[in-house]
Formats: sequence, structure tokens, C-alpha cells
Amino acid sequence: MTLLRSDRQVALQQLHIALLENADHYRDAAVFVSDISAESCFEQLAAERESLARDFAAEIRSTEDLPSVPDPEREEGEQFINHLSGLFAADETGKVVAQRLQAEQQLAQMISEQEQWLEAQDEPLLRRCQQLVNDSIERLRAL
Repeated sequence: MTLLRSDRQVALQQLHIALLENADHYRDAAVFVSDISAESCFEQLAAERESLARDFAAEIRSTEDLPSVPDPEREEGEQFINHLSGLFAADETGKVVAQRLQAEQQLAQMISEQEQWLEAQDEPLLRRCQQLVNDSIERLRAL
């Protein structure tokens, strides 16, 4: 592992962490909601993100770097705020779905921002990430 990361390594790390955070938030949302179909959807989306995050981690390792992990305290704080707003919403599931849609849009923005730093060899991984976000938005809107 080098002390200084290249722009590519930073971009891979940021997307990797974003996917892990996103998966953690989906797992938390699955436990929080009482709607069985939403719970199932959230669990599937979490698993898909974890799978893609593993592929990002492998790519990070191929650059002779080690994958980073999300900040657990930050995640707990975000989840606490999400729980509070969900508890006070008239439609708990609808509020959680809206939160997850917003997170998907933020992930899409991050992907487009980091794209410039990735190389041609990262193209398949990047496209899978973009497709995952697009598919997730459609699935969330269907709830």
C-alpha cells in the first residue's frame, strides 16, 4: 500500500465506500419498515451493493492499495436521523423509499463525478454501478 493515492485509487475508494454505506442503509431500512415487499426489496438492493463493493475492493487491491471502510459513527448518526423522520411520517414506508431515492440520486452524482478519474479498464465496473443505480431507482419507484 502506498502512502499517496492516485486519482484513480481515490475514485475507486470513494465509490467503494459509497456502495458499502448504501448497502448498510438499505439493511437498516429493511429492519425499520413494516412493509414486507419494501423489506424484501431493500434486502435485495443491499446484497447487490455488497456484491459490487466486493468487485470494487478487488480492483482497489489490484492497484496495490487496500479498500477503506465507511465511518460507523457517521452511518449511525445518519440512520438515527432517518429513523426519526420515518417515525414521524404519515407513511413510514413512503418516507423511507423517498430517502433511499435521494441516496440513489446522490450515488448517481458521485459516479458521474468520479468517472473522469477512472481508466478504460474500470469501464465495466463503472457501467455496472450506473446500471445498478438506474435499476434501483426503478424498483424503488415501483414500491
